[in-house]
Amino acid sequence: MNKNIVKLLLGAALMLGVTACIQKEEVPKTEGTLNLKSLSVVNDDAAKIITFENSRDGVDVTDYIIEIYNGTATTPVKAWSFAAMPEIVTLTPGDYRVDVQSHKVKDAEWDKPYFKGSQSFKVVSGQITDIGEVLCRFASVRVSVAFSDELKELASPDTKVTVTGAAALNFGLDETRSGYFAVPEGQSTMIIEFNGTLSGVPTKYRTIFTDVEPGQHRKLSFTTKKNPDIPADGGTINPAGIQLDASMVTETLDGGVIIEESIIKNPTRPWGDGGSVVTPPTPTLPAATFEAIDNPNFNLDGVNTASDSFGNAIVRIHCSEGVKALEVTIESTSDNFMMALADFGLDRPFDLAKPGALKDALSGLGLPVEEQVVGQTTVDFNITNFIGMIALYPGDHKFTLKVVDSKGAEAPLVLRFKAL
Repeated sequence: MNKNIVKLLLGAALMLGVTACIQKEEVPKTEGTLNLKSLSVVNDDAAKIITFENSRDGVDVTDYIIEIYNGTATTPVKAWSFAAMPEIVTLTPGDYRVDVQSHKVKDAEWDKPYFKGSQSFKVVSGQITDIGEVLCRFASVRVSVAFSDELKELASPDTKVTVTGAAALNFGLDETRSGYFAVPEGQSTMIIEFNGTLSGVPTKYRTIFTDVEPGQHRKLSFTTKKNPDIPADGGTINPAGIQLDASMVTETLDGGVIIEESIIKNPTRPWGDGGSVVTPPTPTLPAATFEAIDNPNFNLDGVNTASDSFGNAIVRIHCSEGVKALEVTIESTSDNFMMALADFGLDRPFDLAKPGALKDALSGLGLPVEEQVVGQTTVDFNITNFIGMIALYPGDHKFTLKVVDSKGAEAPLVLRFKAL
């Protein structure tokens, strides 16, 4: 690590010691006890109940994340993986809630349903609180695609169906997995697009749904049917006499089933039928998506409390078109922290793709630079080494990232920290 950065860390540590000496001693508050051994998690679509007692008896619950929040706070005061959850913890009296989620959900992923649930409880001074059962509901949208044998015989090998929600997944002719799509608040749109060749004729079709909700299973079926001998006005006969057909069944959590015999309301014949085709708008996908890894406490959406025990702070950046620029701006309400950064030129915006004279300092802090960024489709933005520094300077701290891909599209992310 750069010697100057080491000096910064040591100097900040000395400042912390001096500050600690002059702080007034706080009177400890009487705490209550939370019995986590009483916690059980139930999935709404499964008969299996996963409890704390059997989590060490072969039940794989490593993807379940348990987070304890104080009141309506957005940053958890405690967080563990289910398997590592302690039996009891002590908490300051007050109103709390426990949030349980199967994993940190992605915009789109294969064969990974997302479950989440929440339960409120109160901690009382000198008493033991039991949580009990937390019901985790299926909170993403499942999509499965089936192709008939007749269609497979007529279709080119590159034929596919692309499903686009918060992100996109491609279903090839031999794809048997289900896709699971996150449904961000306020978004209810999903686009289905068929693209391939049937009997040597290029065939495309796109439709849009605006009633997508968490908990649905959209079952799509694609097949073929024969065209009539006489085409519509202005059209010509397809030599193969083949037309694309599709249907969808939507299952919901409450057992409801909506059957649509055909989702092709206005089919586009590749040979033309003289009519007009309305093409729905394609949603604009972000240039990059972001994922916190190696630390369930790291919240990309809320405010993180910086401390020596915080753990890793790593953001995995996924950029399908390759990163062209990764711009970073650090801001803080602590003048001392900004002055410390100024000594190394980090108080101004910088680009990890073109760090210039900052290259050695940034590399010493564990950040990727130059070829580790440019053209990469996956980049780990690691600010773990900053957390200990932030913890020394009380105030609000913010890292603003802007990813620019090779086509010029942008994706922002703001990471927020608080030092007490």
